[in-house]
Amino acid sequence: MSLRIYLIIIFFLVAGFLGYFLVWPAYQEMANTQLEIEEIKVSIQKGEEYYAGLEALSKKMEEYGDQISILNSALPQKVYIPHFYDFFPEISSRHGLLFQGLTCDLGSSEEGAGIKEIPISLNVTGSYDSFESLLAYLESSVRFFSIESISLNADQEGELFSANLSIKTHSY
Repeated sequence: MSLRIYLIIIFFLVAGFLGYFLVWPAYQEMANTQLEIEEIKVSIQKGEEYYAGLEALSKKMEEYGDQISILNSALPQKVYIPHFYDFFPEISSRHGLLFQGLTCDLGSSEEGAGIKEIPISLNVTGSYDSFESLLAYLESSVRFFSIESISLNADQEGELFSANLSIKTHSY
C-alpha cells in the first residue's frame, strides 16, 4: 500500500477521534442548552399567562369595589373599641333610648388566624318600641352583629324598659 492510503486512513481516524471526543460532547451540550431554553420559554409563557389572569381578575374585582368595601366594613380586620363607644350611644339616642353603659371584651377573642368573636354588653333604657327599633337597626346593619341574649326589666308603670343586650360582633 502506498503512503497516500496510510495518510488517508490516519486522517480519517484522527478526524473520527476528534469528532467523537471534541465535537460530539459540544453538540450534546448545545442540544441540552436548547432544551433548557425551550423549557424557560414555556415557563415564561406560563408566567405571562398567570399574570395576565391576575390582571383580569384585578380589573373584575374593581367592578365590585362597592360590595367589597361593604364586606370589609361588615367584617373588619381590626377592631377599635372607641368606635363602639361612639357608635352605640349615637344609635341608642337615634332610636329614642337612653344609653346606660357598654362593656367590650377583646381578651376573650382568640389570637391567630380565623374569625374572632368580640362580645359586647349594652345597657339601654327606653320604651319597648324604641328598643324594638334598635334591634331592627342592628339586624339590618352593615356591620355583622349577632344578639346572643336580651334581658328586659320594666318599671312599675310598664312604660320604660331597662334592657341589657349581649351582642357579638366579629373580625378577622
